[in-house]
Amino acid sequence: MSRTNIETCCRGKYLKENIPVLRVPYSEATYLLWVDCNGMKMDEEEIMLFWENECGIMPSAGSEFGDSGKKFIRLNLACPTKTIESALEKMKKGFDRFF
Repeated sequence: MSRTNIETCCRGKYLKENIPVLRVPYSEATYLLWVDCNGMKMDEEEIMLFWENECGIMPSAGSEFGDSGKKFIRLNLACPTKTIESALEKMKKGFDRFF
């Protein structure tokens, strides 16, 4: 995985500036990114349906990793940077329509 993917999602300003309802905890190195969706004000089922139907993205539910993962999703960063950039564009479009 490219270090750029981590920079774009974790340390970059893209999510903070374009989708401020989401928070991404800092991580030194990861290929599965935790995204805090508490700001969406939805239950877990609604969160997962939103990501699938409005963003066209199928993340992993954070609750798969225990109760503390509820209202979090996991995104795979182990892909080409162009795939990450495409996903970010889809996310922005989906969130712009509803938040």
